[in-house]
Parts: sequence; C-alpha cells; structure tokens
Amino acid sequence: MKTEELPFDGLGFVEEKSGGSERKFYRVRKDGYFFILMESSWKEIERYKRLNDILLREGINVPRIYEVKGNYILMEDLGEKSLLKLVKEYGFNPELYKRVIDALVKFQNTTIPGLPVFGRKKLYNEYEQFKEFYLLPNRINVKIWERYVEQAVEACLGTEDVTMHRDFQATNIYFKNGEVYFIDFQDMHTGPVYFDLASLLFDPYVMMQNSYKQELYEYYGRVSGRSLSMTQYLSCAMLRVMQAVSAYIRLSAQGKEFFKGFIKRGKCTLRNILRDMGLDILADSVE
Repeated sequence: MKTEELPFDGLGFVEEKSGGSERKFYRVRKDGYFFILMESSWKEIERYKRLNDILLREGINVPRIYEVKGNYILMEDLGEKSLLKLVKEYGFNPELYKRVIDALVKFQNTTIPGLPVFGRKKLYNEYEQFKEFYLLPNRINVKIWERYVEQAVEACLGTEDVTMHRDFQATNIYFKNGEVYFIDFQDMHTGPVYFDLASLLFDPYVMMQNSYKQELYEYYGRVSGRSLSMTQYLSCAMLRVMQAVSAYIRLSAQGKEFFKGFIKRGKCTLRNILRDMGLDILADSVE
C-alpha cells in the first residue's frame, strides 16, 4: 500500500490485517497513534458507516470512525485482544464467553431499520455453498443431504427473528479496556435467534468442550429470557458450519493459507453437530 496515494495526510503503513472478505484492512500510524484503515467499495463504506453510527447510538461497542474519504474509513484500532487470541494465550474461559453472550443479547435486542432478512433463500445458500465446494467435488450424494437440509431450514425459520451479526465468531469479537467489542458487522441481517449463538459456540476457530457448550447455551437462555429449542439451535449450527467449511475451502484455494488449517476442524465440528441431531447418515459422509 502506498500511503501517499491515500486521501489522508500523514499516515504511515504498519501492516495489512488479513481477513476472508474482499474488504481490505490496514493498521496505520498517525501522529504517534495507531488506527485501522478499511478500503472497500463506496456502497459498502456507506453501509458500514450507517450501521456503525446506529450501533454506537444504541450503546453497542464497535470501533469509532474518525474520517471517511472516498473508498476509505479511518477508524479506531481495538488492539490485538481478539477472543481467539485470548483463548490461544490463556486457555478457554467460560466467564469470558458469558460476557460475550451478555453483549450478544444486547445486540440482538437492538432495532436496526432497513436490515435485509436472513430468510429461506439465504439459509439454503449456506448449504448451496457447501454443496459446491465440498459435496460435489467429493462426489457425495446430494439427494440424501437435501432432505435433511430442508428440515433444518424449516426449523430455523420457525424461530424468533432478531438483529443478527451474521459472522459472529472469535476473530470478530475483541476486548478493549475490559469491554466487549464487535467488528466486521457489515453483513448484519434480521434472522433466526439461534444463528449468532450457534456461530459462537460451534466456532471451528475454538474447539470448545461439549460441557462448556451446554453451560453457555443454558446461560444464554437465562440472560435472554427466551425459551430454548435444541432442535432449532442445532439446525442453525448445522447450516452455519456448512457455510464455514465451504468458506475455508474457497479461501484456501485463493491462496489464503490461514484458512487451510481450519478445514479439518470445521468438518469435525460439523460431524459432531450432525451426530447430535441423530443424522449419522450425513455425518458419515463428512470425512
């Protein structure tokens, strides 16, 4: 990146921040302070700023925006304490996850006007990506899968709709000054209440013990005040992890080596979900 070509004065390049989207992120320095610079299309920049402004007004912790110019946003640098990094450095801590769930419940109860709906078509698309990048290349019988995918989609559609992050995983959750922050929320939707919870607890980046998954699932029920359905929760988890596995395969094929190491873990997570659902016939085909 050539900082002299940017519409901001006095920026010094520090490092590029990797990610799975087409958006580009850079850590930069200005006047002795660090910032994050996001580069994207003007349409995405506009959407990001609108959502960011609403979330801040609603008391949701997201990075503060300092300047917007053209296809760039200069924003707050949250540092290096992602949830993933904290787990790697200090081990799994359920109390840390309970704080994240507290923040998630607040996020879900926030009303954001104009969000797209994560409905039937988009739920099926989670499977379609998995079919394209895993089932078909491995010559797995898709007819068997489609019957059970339909049931999972219907189960997800039967839940309450809430504000949904859509990519609620350990790489997109940060801690700064003791507070929980969310990033990469550009793809927010209104959608199934269990989707983000399932994304968090069945995140292939963090291979969580079943006892912790159950403890945190029950904790979510208590703090949200919602009656829980294990069938709907596991159905959302199934579709979410299918999409994650297909994304890891696709991004690895694009030369993004970081994601290659999570393909096996994603498939293991998916097999476990399918067995918990009693779908051994599908689990046996995920190798």
